[in-house]
Order: sequence, then C-alpha cells, then structure tokens
Amino acid sequence: MKFPKSFIKATESYCTLENKVPAPYLRRSFEVRPQLTAATLIITGLGFYRAFINGKEVTKGHMAPYRSNIDHYIYYDSYDLTDMLKNGKNALGIRCILNV
Repeated sequence: MKFPKSFIKATESYCTLENKVPAPYLRRSFEVRPQLTAATLIITGLGFYRAFINGKEVTKGHMAPYRSNIDHYIYYDSYDLTDMLKNGKNALGIRCILNV
C-alpha cells in the first residue's frame, strides 16, 4: 500500500497473531513561517495515542481517541496548536499505544 508523502507511518508491516509489530513512536520535524495564523492537529488511530508538540503533551486524556467500532466509525481528536508552535523548527511526536 502506498501512502501520501504527508502521511506519517512507522512501517509497512501489519500486526497479526503470528507477527507482532511493536507500538511505534513517530516523530516529524517541520518549519513554521511567521505568516502562520492558525494550526490544527487532527488525529485518530485504531489504538490509543499520546501526542506531543515540541516535547509538550497535547493529548486530551489517557485514553485518546475514544474507543470505537472500526467497522462503523472511527473517532478523531482535534487540537488547536496555534499557541504551541514557534517560528522556525518544530516537532510533532506521537506515541502509539495498542489496544489490549
């Protein structure tokens, strides 16, 4: 499966009963220009996650996103990052936590 260039992924591997793939830590650096007026992170996952901007956690709670039945719908969270970003280099970090 090919993902768009902007899609952040840890590996091409899939977790199965026979092949365990460890929960990934994802990180991407990006530049912010002085003209930035607003920034929003929209994130979802099939397990739980913790999101960080420049080392500061932005996750709404310990169990984000809310659990859903992926056959019907998937919840997502939205975070206003405008005040957390600085001009120049920034970093987004995600710690994926698999469902138990």
